[in-house]
Amino acid sequence: MDRKKILIMAFALTIVAQIYVPISMIAESEDILEGRPYKFRTAPIDPNDPFRGKYITLSFKENFCIVADKKEWLPDEEVYGILAERYGFAYIQSLEKEKPNIENYLHLKVRFQDDFDSLNKVYFDLPFDKYYMEETKALAAEQIYRERQLDTVRTTYAIVYIKDGKGRLTDVKIGDSSIRDMVK
Repeated sequence: MDRKKILIMAFALTIVAQIYVPISMIAESEDILEGRPYKFRTAPIDPNDPFRGKYITLSFKENFCIVADKKEWLPDEEVYGILAERYGFAYIQSLEKEKPNIENYLHLKVRFQDDFDSLNKVYFDLPFDKYYMEETKALAAEQIYRERQLDTVRTTYAIVYIKDGKGRLTDVKIGDSSIRDMVK
């Protein structure tokens, strides 16, 4: 084969790869929306730095699981959290080291073991802790979110679709109102 044909083929393959990769990422993200929606209660965040760019950094109340022996779970270990619901909100009921053969699970990473109380708590990072927004609405959303975290009447929570161990955050709600609608 001559050099010109090889360069043309390499260029064509590069173009195909540049088109295929983003399309497959978008398709995977959209596929998650066919999963089941869950509501995760959020927790107050550091008021000095809730935004880093165009998203809200979320913290969740149910970011731990009580286990039989916390020493079995190592920091940065990848695990599977079995989802359950209580009072209409999702939480991780148990942790497993092997991929479960059920639909309601989430792929997680262990943060640390709690050595401060007698419960065997293992804390983990939920894979959807950033809610992206239009940058011009960020400051107003930050103020609303911070004020409403202290409100004991209206619950603040995230709507997350989960499928095949992956989650996609679609909205942050305060009471029954979307934060997007509150900053229009």
